[in-house]
Amino acid sequence: MAYNTMVDTTFNTDADTIPIDSIKWYRHFYASAPNDTISFDTTLVFKNFQAHNYQGRDLFGNMPFANMGQGLQPLVYKDKFEYVPNMGFPNRHLMYQSVDDVKYYSVIRPSSHFMYKTGMEEGQVVDAFYTINFMPNLNFTIHYYGIRSRGKYQRSLVEGDRYNFSMNYKGKTYGFLTHYTSQNLLSQENGGLVNLQNFVSGDEDFLDRTRMLVNLRSSTSTIGGKHAALHQYVNLTQNKYVRSRLSTSTKYEKKHVSFFEEGETPINTAFFGSDVFDPSTNDRVNLTEFDQSATLTNHLIDSLISIEVGYNYNYRLHGNPDQPWGFEKPDTTTFDTLAFERYYRTQRIHGRVKVQLPFDLSVESDGSYNLKYHDNPEVYTLGGKLTHRDYGSIRARYSEQQAPLSLQRFRSNYIDYQRTDTTALAYQKTLDLGLHFKYTDNHQLDFSFKRIDDFTYLDAQSRTQQYKNSLFILSADFANRLGWYIPGSIPFEGRDAQLRLDSRVVVQYLPKVRVPLYLPLVTLRESIYYDARHWAGHFQIGFTLRYFTRYFARNYDPLLADFTFQNTARLGNYPTIDFFFNMKVGKLRGFIKWENITANLFETNIFSYNYWAAIGYPYTDANIRVGVDWYFLD
Repeated sequence: MAYNTMVDTTFNTDADTIPIDSIKWYRHFYASAPNDTISFDTTLVFKNFQAHNYQGRDLFGNMPFANMGQGLQPLVYKDKFEYVPNMGFPNRHLMYQSVDDVKYYSVIRPSSHFMYKTGMEEGQVVDAFYTINFMPNLNFTIHYYGIRSRGKYQRSLVEGDRYNFSMNYKGKTYGFLTHYTSQNLLSQENGGLVNLQNFVSGDEDFLDRTRMLVNLRSSTSTIGGKHAALHQYVNLTQNKYVRSRLSTSTKYEKKHVSFFEEGETPINTAFFGSDVFDPSTNDRVNLTEFDQSATLTNHLIDSLISIEVGYNYNYRLHGNPDQPWGFEKPDTTTFDTLAFERYYRTQRIHGRVKVQLPFDLSVESDGSYNLKYHDNPEVYTLGGKLTHRDYGSIRARYSEQQAPLSLQRFRSNYIDYQRTDTTALAYQKTLDLGLHFKYTDNHQLDFSFKRIDDFTYLDAQSRTQQYKNSLFILSADFANRLGWYIPGSIPFEGRDAQLRLDSRVVVQYLPKVRVPLYLPLVTLRESIYYDARHWAGHFQIGFTLRYFTRYFARNYDPLLADFTFQNTARLGNYPTIDFFFNMKVGKLRGFIKWENITANLFETNIFSYNYWAAIGYPYTDANIRVGVDWYFLD
């Protein structure tokens, strides 16, 4: 069980973290399904400010669109292994909570949390929960998330809500975690600006962004769904030499993604293609998934050796039988491969071994193997890591993965978006070699070498392609935090005021040219701020600089909610600066942020209106945002 024990300074005034044994008396924490436990964090550490957004996580390595929840352009390449192909439509899922994202709580007294942040032109995002332990080992939680944000441009409304109910019981022999979630999210799609020069010129007539013409005037996308899960465990043996646990997990999810025109007749054939099957577009894709797994975990010789073996069965129904152009056009002769709906059945075995070695070293290896089952071929992944507790790790991993389903079998009402090639795509194969150095938690450096074969992507016409040569990516990720005590400052609780610098720099290099993926050579974020504690509270005030070098940023396709290849226009080389003021009084944290203040410096000719997330999709204009984050632990 991995712990991250950030806690309230009410209990710990000398540091931002507490040792693991302090969990005995401070038990306000939550856990996810993988069973990692994290305490409620009410401190004013800078990472909390970076995660104060609609996703609740640090968005470094992404360039957001003008409205929150509208889109994120990836600047740093990341691959996430999934043993079954995901649904695709990645930017539809920005606010969608998956089964594994649900948190389970345990508290010593009834507790609640409230997070609020203003939207762009109007609106807000709210995230709140109430949790109570009816017994020391039985918890119930209700969680609500809502968002409504209207951007400054035409057709830029994002709204939706989510309800979550969870319960968990933790006993010495038996325990369970279960939840039910329902969510619906909507986003208007404008297709980007028609005349980019109106934005770049800084013409006063177009500083009112609603005057700018957009490509789509009646398009809307939605994503919604319901899911439930039951995770159980039984402790078979519990002694100093052997601790065995049998765990089972049952997950069920049913969700849909849609893209439709609000008008009676399509007006976007010039944007999406030459023709349509039906004059009223309503592309809808359904996914029903059932996943069952069983895992046996053994800790031997006081956890010096850990062994885990497991089995997964996954069943998916993908498509929409009510839509004649739906997911596949009918073909009675080959109905198994060209059908309205497609069944996917996958069986997988997986394992993991971890051994503690002398000198604070540990070595672990894990792997999985998809059995050949029905029309699913054999696929496997294998990885290993050597770790030193204080200084870092060496890792290696090889994985094979299917392309997202939206790139494999999507059938749109727009004829140009038909996947007429029924040849199965080759699995994308990735070899990842890495070296991670950790001097302290404040100074870390990570090197990575990736080789990708059969890289799957969307070309400039939004058609699925595979790069048949090897794609190489070399990267270095440097994170650093420095602090300097300010002479003459008045200490409070034994702490002087500090001038602090938080740095994050990623360098990415692709040795080959003419490849289907381009990345900025340098992506960085530098935050310098004044940090001080006072009898009235704790506050931080400073600036954040974001920058990435020019590169061929991918275009955005709103129908697929994905990015497509282009190599004609470079974006980047434009610094954006934010001003922020953070404060903490008791357990209340407040955040004030003036975003992209460089947009107001155009008249001095230092900067220009050239801040793009993708071609036609600007980054946010100068905007003031206010937010609060409040825990009630009494």
